[in-house]
Amino acid sequence: MFDDRFNPREIAAECVQGIKKRRVDGYEIYLSQSVSTSIEVRDGELESFKKAQSMGLGLRIIKGQRLGFSYCTSFDAVEIARMIEAAIDGAANLSADPFYGFPAPPRDFNPIPGIYDGRIRRISAQERIEKAMALEAMALASDPKRVKRVGKAIYEDAERMVFLVNSEGVEEGFTSSIFMGSVMAVAEEGSESEMGWDFDFHHSFEGLDVARIGREAARKAREKLGARPLKTAFYPTLIRNQIACEFLSILAPSFAVENVRKGKSLFSDGLGSRAFSSKLNIYDDGLHPQGMVTSPFDGEGVESQRTPVVISGRITGFLFDFYWASREEGRSTGNCIREGIKVPPSLGISNLYIERGDRSFSDLLGGLQNGIVIEEVMGIHTANPISGDFSLGAAGSWIESGRPIHPVKGIAISGNVLDLFKNIEEVGSDFRFTGKLGSPSLRTSKLAISGR
Repeated sequence: MFDDRFNPREIAAECVQGIKKRRVDGYEIYLSQSVSTSIEVRDGELESFKKAQSMGLGLRIIKGQRLGFSYCTSFDAVEIARMIEAAIDGAANLSADPFYGFPAPPRDFNPIPGIYDGRIRRISAQERIEKAMALEAMALASDPKRVKRVGKAIYEDAERMVFLVNSEGVEEGFTSSIFMGSVMAVAEEGSESEMGWDFDFHHSFEGLDVARIGREAARKAREKLGARPLKTAFYPTLIRNQIACEFLSILAPSFAVENVRKGKSLFSDGLGSRAFSSKLNIYDDGLHPQGMVTSPFDGEGVESQRTPVVISGRITGFLFDFYWASREEGRSTGNCIREGIKVPPSLGISNLYIERGDRSFSDLLGGLQNGIVIEEVMGIHTANPISGDFSLGAAGSWIESGRPIHPVKGIAISGNVLDLFKNIEEVGSDFRFTGKLGSPSLRTSKLAISGR
């Protein structure tokens, strides 16, 4: 349960009183409280049950066109006063910038149905444990002959309350919930052993489909058994939705206008350039009902919105927070991101996703004559987000005439992420989010595979 002593309006009012005594030019107070639960089970037994609670306040002030930041995790008068002094001292040591500022309130914030399940406060410890147990049980039940054990099954949930006040008149808050499950299944046949992992989330307790997570983890493990490498060549490739999300993560920083202006973006040709297959539409959407970080406003109080960044393969927009909108004489797209109260907010993605197509996964598979389905990649963090180059370990299945022939492992895939997305021939309908990134499965005309 939330700490009843956490009254955001009262804390913000006390903070404002202290700030006004220092005659700053502007201020922003960001209050957050969260309560989380994490449960791990193994072999039908409870391994760990952890509960955590955190709350705090992040403060930004502007004085003499300089921006200062500080935070506190205790709300007594002495701590608040210390935080205010630290923010003012920090501003004094930084360079002046005329584009610093805080947004005015919009006409209204629209509530987003479905991002908060009030039941989270009534779910018993036993119900949570049973959810974790079900994750393990579903993985084992999907193939009892080969999936005989589970590495770990984890259930997590969190409730978060946010309240933001600034000197321009913003005074808004919201509450959200998230329920998550993950499981590592182990498939065995003879002396061979393979692992498969899956994860999913939902904003409601009932919406978290532990049966699907368990089945999918078991499938991934089972379908690796008997794998072998391929000959080095270029192959038509079907990229599973979760893996497509990982490739999208390489692109994500390039949509921030800050990186475009600093020469750190793949999209240096600017708006209107054709950087992708005409089959692709990409959006950043802080309002998406299925998104992990969906909220009515961003980290500085600008209303969330749906921003098209790629339409029919062409770059149509970039992402802005209030600072970069001021610099560019534009408008914020609601992309000020908070990673917590201990660090200043920054420009980033909310829910970035490739729009679903109209082809089922089986249709996409049926279109592969001699090709490969990519089920797993290793080392995505080594890809270069500025050049787009990647070289990754991978695993999957060899396909002939639309039918799986044998599992594949011991291969590497390489290339440039822009070339990969330019070569997309078909877009699936099997859309899903993996964290802040979403995609359906994608079929590409060719991808470099290094094998034996």
